[in-house]
Amino acid sequence: MLKNRLTYGLAIVVMFVFVYLFEDRMTYMGLYAVLLFPVLSFLLALISKRRFVVRGRLSADFIAKGQEVSYFVTIENAHFWPCTLAGVCFVGDEIGLTVDERQKHFAIRSFGKKELEFIVSGNYRGAYEIGIEEVVLYDFLGLFKFKQKHDLKNMLTITPRILPIKGIAVEPVTQDEVISKRHMQGEDYSIVSELRKYQPTDGYKKVHWKASAKRGELISKNYQEAERCVVTFYINNSSEEGSREENLELEDKMMEAVVSVMYYCNRFSHPISLNYIGGTVMEFTMDFPHVYKVASGLPFESEGSLIELLENYLKTNKEPMNLFIFSNKVSERLVSTLQLLRMTKNDISLFLFSPIEEEEVRKLELMGVRCIYFDELIS
Repeated sequence: MLKNRLTYGLAIVVMFVFVYLFEDRMTYMGLYAVLLFPVLSFLLALISKRRFVVRGRLSADFIAKGQEVSYFVTIENAHFWPCTLAGVCFVGDEIGLTVDERQKHFAIRSFGKKELEFIVSGNYRGAYEIGIEEVVLYDFLGLFKFKQKHDLKNMLTITPRILPIKGIAVEPVTQDEVISKRHMQGEDYSIVSELRKYQPTDGYKKVHWKASAKRGELISKNYQEAERCVVTFYINNSSEEGSREENLELEDKMMEAVVSVMYYCNRFSHPISLNYIGGTVMEFTMDFPHVYKVASGLPFESEGSLIELLENYLKTNKEPMNLFIFSNKVSERLVSTLQLLRMTKNDISLFLFSPIEEEEVRKLELMGVRCIYFDELIS
């Protein structure tokens, strides 16, 4: 635009020189035309910018880390005057996301339509707001520009990787009650306890075909009830000090560990519950896609502390539980809280992501808390 303005200034100087050297009706007409063209160009651009319709959409709301997604921007020119040059400014997290271009220019004919594509890939897990911040419109002489603000925003969630891990101990606890929060009843289809007459509510999986053929009527199988250990996940998603890139890297590593362990538990039919700072208490579930989706967009900017969550659990739960705790750091208060949890016979696995002092590790292990560095679990 600076180049155009310099060229236009030079054109005015030249026209004044022509008028001075060759004073004539034609030279005056040329000078007036040069002086009036910018006004006309400005007015047309001012009117046209109000006739631009801009829309944005994502090809997918969820992608895995490292994958690509397209953000499409559609611009419609609802005016008879064509636009020779315009630009679209894309906004998105500069660390968590990689974008092929953050600003694209285009021309659009009268009553025309233009679609632009921005290729976005995820560097770190998380939920990111992306979209169009503004459309910049230039007049046909390239002397002026008009910014048209837009609030076209979409949420793109980058899901963490599920890594293959080695076995994790989920210890049973002896209890008087068979059905508890730690254990849930499920049918073991490998053990048939008895046969009975077929009921209309039975599925075909329960029909004993050999017995039915012998007796001449449908006979159903009753399966033996089996216990399944349940696991409660506690995530320390408090904000950390340090640069944004360092924090995103730590958060990404922790949530990859969380979803990998959740997937491991789900493979062995262990119902799970996900608890984190700022979230509501989640009921035990076998719906892995749901908890995976929650974990993918889990924020790390909440006020509060992991210790408060664990202390609240101590107050409200009287039965022992399998507790999987994920934290970037270990404090004295956390150690004391874990000691209280162990005294109430909870089975605790503490997942660590940065080295802590060996004395702290020994102290925790003497309490019966398993300290697990997640890097050592990856197979």
